[in-house]
Amino acid sequence: MRTRARAALSALTLTATLAGSGMAFAGTAHADSGFSCRITASAANIRSQDNAHSTIVGVGYSGDTCHETNMANPGDGYMWYYVTMDGSGVSGWVRGDLLWVDGGPGTCIPESC
Repeated sequence: MRTRARAALSALTLTATLAGSGMAFAGTAHADSGFSCRITASAANIRSQDNAHSTIVGVGYSGDTCHETNMANPGDGYMWYYVTMDGSGVSGWVRGDLLWVDGGPGTCIPESC
């Protein structure tokens, strides 16, 4: 089983355990060794923090490739991914529904993006 799949299964197990206990877990984050990713939205703001109100540090466009090294669940209903864009080198947070992460829960598989 791939490392990412194991991590996702562990996170799911922990989530189910915490949900059953009534404990809140918003604001969780984890660090990875990095996964390939691609912007799937027509444009995605790259932000300084994992929320929609933080400073925009760059923009990624549909098809732009990146490398994801961290993800967070700040409790706003979205997963956020810390990425470095392959072309520009800009790093920051992108909302999870705007990109595809290899081995992650992105919005599409590469063949359909």
